Amino acid sequence: MFGRLRHWWRKHWRDVIFDGAPPLLLLALGILDSLTGVFTEPIGEAPVITSLIPGTIACLALLL
Repeated sequence: MFGRLRHWWRKHWRDVIFDGAPPLLLLALGILDSLTGVFTEPIGEAPVITSLIPGTIACLALLL
């Protein structure tokens, strides 16, 4: 079983890294910004979840 997985990984590691890294990086930056406001100023007193849900859905769509 692990032999097949190793063979698959050798053939597809670039696809996994280059296709998976940007959406996961965007998700991490979005979560960081939603929780701390590092990159943007908060517009109001909206709950954090209102920005986390759409951002997460968008990043997961990019990942798929």
